[in-house]
Amino acid sequence: MEQLSSIVGFLENKTVLITGSTGFVAKEVLRIQPKVKKLFLLLRAKDSASASARLYDEILNKELFMVVKEKWVSDLSNLISERVTMPVAGDISCEDLGVKEDQLKNEMWNEVDVVVNLAATVNFDERYDVALAINTMGPKHILNFAKKCINSKAFIHVSTGVMKEIPFKMGETLNGTFNLDINLEFKAAITAAMKDFGNKRAQTFGWPNTYVFTKAMGEMLIGESRGSMSLVILRWIEGVRTIDSLAIAYGKGRMECFLGDPNSTIDLIPADMMVSSIIVAIAAHADRPSESIYQIGSSNRNPLKYSSIPLWGHIYFSHNPWIGILYKFKADDVVMRLVQLYRPYLFFKAIFDDKNTSKLRAAARNSMDSADVFHFQFDPKTIDWEDYMMNVHFPGAVTHLFK
Repeated sequence: MEQLSSIVGFLENKTVLITGSTGFVAKEVLRIQPKVKKLFLLLRAKDSASASARLYDEILNKELFMVVKEKWVSDLSNLISERVTMPVAGDISCEDLGVKEDQLKNEMWNEVDVVVNLAATVNFDERYDVALAINTMGPKHILNFAKKCINSKAFIHVSTGVMKEIPFKMGETLNGTFNLDINLEFKAAITAAMKDFGNKRAQTFGWPNTYVFTKAMGEMLIGESRGSMSLVILRWIEGVRTIDSLAIAYGKGRMECFLGDPNSTIDLIPADMMVSSIIVAIAAHADRPSESIYQIGSSNRNPLKYSSIPLWGHIYFSHNPWIGILYKFKADDVVMRLVQLYRPYLFFKAIFDDKNTSKLRAAARNSMDSADVFHFQFDPKTIDWEDYMMNVHFPGAVTHLFK
């Protein structure tokens, strides 16, 4: 990989379009480079007023923005008004991202330098038509929009780190079904009963559930359609879809045990490291027409065993019991559904290859100036898992996820 220029310096006077989980990346960009030219934040909303309300309720007023507020204090409002364009109401499942105002679309097409997509529906058993629209067609719509941006330097697509398909040749599955045709999947979704259809289709082609299946198809579409666009795919696993669901159920007393292989490895990475990798990847691949895939995880460099989670969870919740109402245990059919959804992950023994990410870290280290060294550390080897789970992850889950 070629040497990087200053990562913080690259963002100066750049315009960035962010879709989905906009708070994570927007907060970090404003924190490290307040001289960014402009941020377009695409929020799913019916109009600009609704989008603006979401911006303040779900992003600016959240604890996530505390570090930016502490840094800028009274100047934060000016910073937001100068750097963050009125939040854009849109929908990635639509052409042109559902942006209705022609003037706004032309402004974005003329000014955007980098597009970052984190939008997705992350329910394992989402309705198939909904998952196809957001996870599969959404990335293609965003790519098409990025191609219309005359200054576009890179498209960064955040995918999933749980792409655990059964090994097979491209276009082939173990049970004899060949040649996945995404167009046929859309036609099938139109006529099918949606409740379990997505999972059935996923398993037909060797994938565990609707989520990873539709995300995989999204990767396929943008890979085929990128043309000369610099495309970067970063695969990440979001904890609330794995250990947090179990930790919440255990902490609330809803679940006393859950089957799984204690020696299996969970691929976990904190969100701040993920955001750092996104920003470094932007600087690394801008104006370099290629397709690169990075696995952002920990299973290779700093593996965390599932056996550690119940051990530390027991210790934490014994000292910090969740005091609340009494909960009724779930019906057997609901429990069995959870077992089916989580089984591929709780018994998964492989680790993810992160050689590309290691090269990205090395390139970043070799080119970092003092500002970059301070801001961009995303090596999972630096994580003390016990300290992280006991003092960061479990307390954070209790504060933000227990309801």
